[in-house]
Amino acid sequence: MLKKYLGKTICGYCNGYFGRDDYDTKKIVFVGKRYIVTENSEGWGNIAYFTKESKKEAEELIELWLDEDEEDDW
Repeated sequence: MLKKYLGKTICGYCNGYFGRDDYDTKKIVFVGKRYIVTENSEGWGNIAYFTKESKKEAEELIELWLDEDEEDDW
């Protein structure tokens, strides 16, 4: 279940799920059944969509993207 990632910080390229030019650190601000909404430190939002078949893969990917330091500067 993706809800456990609400409020977590992710960083880096994130396998391109947020676009090919997005390397910002982002906080997960909303979690849907098959998507997450993030916000960067400047307040810009973005969405990563996951297919029904990739729900387990989505959890594995988010685990890889998590910021280990998770210092909230915003």
